[in-house]
Amino acid sequence: MKYLGGKHRLGKKIAVILNILCDNTKCKTYLEPFCGALGVFRHMTHYKKSIASDLHPDIIALWKSVKNGTFKPPPRKITDRYYNKVKNMNSPHFLKGFVGFLCSWNGMYFAGLAKYKDTDRDPRKEAINDIKKIKPLLQKSSVKIYNKSYDKHKPKNALIYCDPPYKNTIGYENSKQFDHAHFWDVIRKWSENNVVLVSEERAPKDFRVIWKQEYARGAGFKSSKTKVVQEKLFIHKSLIEKYDLKMVKKQIKESLNAL
Repeated sequence: MKYLGGKHRLGKKIAVILNILCDNTKCKTYLEPFCGALGVFRHMTHYKKSIASDLHPDIIALWKSVKNGTFKPPPRKITDRYYNKVKNMNSPHFLKGFVGFLCSWNGMYFAGLAKYKDTDRDPRKEAINDIKKIKPLLQKSSVKIYNKSYDKHKPKNALIYCDPPYKNTIGYENSKQFDHAHFWDVIRKWSENNVVLVSEERAPKDFRVIWKQEYARGAGFKSSKTKVVQEKLFIHKSLIEKYDLKMVKKQIKESLNAL
């Protein structure tokens, strides 16, 4: 499903790397404080406790409604009129999460109704089909869902994956004033007692790249243009010292080749 900055195409690969660094026998808790459309999280619900969290109230309202069985899909035909009606609803609301992100251009929150050039494709139907796959994973008793800022979490002995708003890229309303310096300070603190990995294109000098891959990022539903970027996973240098980096990178390469 489309979601701004989402990892729906890279999620499985990232999950493999996370499990190599700290599987569920070593880390009992998995935390994803920027869960978005669950592109990675859907592959990480096998931990004793798996926490999906995000600051945006409507995307969390959507996932909570899926978890508790109250999600009801919008009409088969989403018109511009219906789209704007949902846009004006009070937040948090699961329909705002569904329509605002999953049915919008390029997965950008209410950036305009997504309209494929291929008339056989339907963003609403694709999102619903994806939700059907996610539902049994979210309904596990071990899965917890929260609507709060990443820095309000107090993790310990956890595996943490962060996919924050990338610096110098387009973001949605709640990410426009994102404090990147504060974010990296929090990651440094978390890295003292947790295994933390961050998706970004660049990071401060005390972070190391543990994996990277060229990635064609689509320009959206209305355009066939793509931008090739280098997706990277960063880890703090203090954590790197706990691993045989050469061996870990070899294991990552072998595991990803086997997918």
